Amino acid sequence: MKPSEKLQQIRRKVESTLADNKDLDFLLKEIPMQIEKRTRLGKGVSDTGELIKLNPLSEGYVKQRKKGKLSSLTSPKKSNLTRTGEMLSSIFGIRRGTIFTFFFGGTREDGESNNNVARYAREKGRPFFDLSTSERNGLQRKISKVIKESIKKLFDK
Repeated sequence: MKPSEKLQQIRRKVESTLADNKDLDFLLKEIPMQIEKRTRLGKGVSDTGELIKLNPLSEGYVKQRKKGKLSSLTSPKKSNLTRTGEMLSSIFGIRRGTIFTFFFGGTREDGESNNNVARYAREKGRPFFDLSTSERNGLQRKISKVIKESIKKLFDK
């Protein structure tokens, strides 16, 4: 067998192992948790990956929040996208091989889809549905560790 054929064989074996590796499934919980936690602290993510403070709420919206039922994780003036907590809690991920995609599921009690609420937040200067550069770097370290361990197991056989 030619060296190039051997390398192709190894590449296919590694790709197959990673596509089936259940150790990467932690991302399905980790990423929504990071987005939710950061957002509840009032932080968003700029287009360049920097952590930013979410834009403040309008006076009219603060008055509306004072009259309505709020999540116990917020206050009327706090800009943390947690009026009821339903949108942030609805984030979920699906995996297809090595591709992970994240969405907002369902609708809120008021009938509005969580996806529409998230879109409106971004339009109002509160971008949050992304990972900051530091969050990405932390996840890359964890992913690299899983990949290295998987490849090592593959060739230790």
